[in-house]
Amino acid sequence: MKRMKQLKKVMALVLAMVMVLAMGSLTALAEGANSITVNNAREGETYSAYKMLDLSVNADKTAFTYTVNSAWNDFFKAPGEDGTGEGAGYSYVNIDSQGYVSWKEDKKSDSDREAFAKAAASYVKTENISVAATAKGVKGADDRVTASLTGLEDGYYLVTSSLGTLAMTETTPRSTDVIINEKNKDNTLDKKVKEDSNDDYVKENDAQIGDTIEYKVEITLVKGAKNVVYHDSVTTGLTYTTGSVAIDNLKKGNQYTVNENPDDGHTFDITFTQTYLDSLTNDITLTLTYTAILNENAATNQTQTNTAKLTWGNAGSVESTTTTKTYKFAVKKYADSIESLAGAVFQLQKNGAVVKLVKINDTTYRVATADEIAATENNKTVETFTTVNSGVITIVGVDNDTDYTLVETQAPAGYNKLENPVSVTNIVKEADGENDKGIDGINSINTIPVENKTGTTLPSTGGTGTTIFYILGSILVIGAGILLITKKRMSARNN
Repeated sequence: MKRMKQLKKVMALVLAMVMVLAMGSLTALAEGANSITVNNAREGETYSAYKMLDLSVNADKTAFTYTVNSAWNDFFKAPGEDGTGEGAGYSYVNIDSQGYVSWKEDKKSDSDREAFAKAAASYVKTENISVAATAKGVKGADDRVTASLTGLEDGYYLVTSSLGTLAMTETTPRSTDVIINEKNKDNTLDKKVKEDSNDDYVKENDAQIGDTIEYKVEITLVKGAKNVVYHDSVTTGLTYTTGSVAIDNLKKGNQYTVNENPDDGHTFDITFTQTYLDSLTNDITLTLTYTAILNENAATNQTQTNTAKLTWGNAGSVESTTTTKTYKFAVKKYADSIESLAGAVFQLQKNGAVVKLVKINDTTYRVATADEIAATENNKTVETFTTVNSGVITIVGVDNDTDYTLVETQAPAGYNKLENPVSVTNIVKEADGENDKGIDGINSINTIPVENKTGTTLPSTGGTGTTIFYILGSILVIGAGILLITKKRMSARNN
């Protein structure tokens, strides 16, 4: 009878432990001949097995019992009469007078099992428990990734991975190979950039050289994650704003650190402290923000692809990219018989303010950066550009969604200065899926044609112009004629 009660306790323990997280239940017939295979493992990640309970089996394999492995005595220790505390695992199991272990009936919820596994994993680290077997996830010929933990004795094992999530399993007298499925969830990453024309965060935006670009990154960290690092690579056309990183309400230093000069080739790295990661009781989505400035290098490569990468464990990773574009347009000055008219001086204005430029050569100007505008020495910025007789003037580094105007400040000799600004809108025309080629066939940019008229415009006097002189002349002629006739008549009478 007593033996039957013991057997029932053991069977209850086995059934309970099968349910703990990613538990699988298979057995070993001989010491050292068991293995645990992790299906759907992550390639390159390390899986480790730690023996928590020893398994004893009778000769005919009809009865078996679990007892605490000596390395885990403190973990399952009962509170001492002298006031010493209990072990982290004591509240989850019953240990009878013979040392046989069974699971407590009121500790079978998912949250209890997870808490038990987390406590066991922590005990492994703090007590430097010897690992029974390790294996890395390896991709097979069928592209399935598995990790095989071999050479295990009969017993109940804690299985951990370098990803940080926990799994429990045990070997029993029914099989030598335990199969468990990897159920780790991936951390996720989604990076976006702010489009200033509507304040939306999108995957692609456009901007003017010198503009501040705002980034928003959503990072989902799964409970139990380990070694999580965010890497950001800002291209040469963007200048990262030092110290601009912020993550929700997390405390820098305690919950994450920022390295703005890493030796891994990235612009900056953010490492989440393991203390913070271990404190997560649920998956959490964080919002990371920072800024960068579109710099003068964007004039050469007008598309800036910015890549973010999140790594965790030994080999887990995910990437997310954004693209920032800046544009250019051409100004073609012409007259009736002259295809390219030289000597016209223009200002480029944005919302009524002059956009300062840097002259690259006689036909190319780019938008100046804030540092170039503020330079007190060797300031190379200009407020105007002058047309030439050999084609067009190209302006590089403008925002496609901004309304610019061209204001002529000086006309070529012999031509009339424009009375009104010329609007520059829709710098990139996408009706055909390509940029407008303009009137001179230039590819990839929109050409703004600006015409000057020759001649001199004189002020008018109410619209009559020279007519008044003709009227006065006619009156004088008529008056002279009348006077002549009158004199002749008077002379005839006198005679």
